[in-house]
Amino acid sequence: MMADPRELLLSDLDLLKQVAESVCRRHDAADLVEDFHAEVRRRLVDNDYEVPRRFRGEARFSTYLVVVVHRFFVDYAKERGIWRPSAAVGRRSSGQPGSPRRGRRG
Repeated sequence: MMADPRELLLSDLDLLKQVAESVCRRHDAADLVEDFHAEVRRRLVDNDYEVPRRFRGEARFSTYLVVVVHRFFVDYAKERGIWRPSAAVGRRSSGQPGSPRRGRRG
């Protein structure tokens, strides 16, 4: 039987804070850590712990949380208009050629 989602979250509260800080720093948004961390906690308990209940046990719960928090940041940044796509995406969308592809040639 799957563990209680609330208990799973309580066991990894420190990890949630660390991942929120790491993601914000990586995206040059260190000033948003507290707000983002609160948003992460809110989203994890929304709809009766829907996100933790979706955990299938195919990896460690901590690994699942790291991926979930990264995806939350993408949504969070887009909602606030601070998402900056990579330079390669910008080149492709503007019609400029991207970097050459590596690998086998057909």
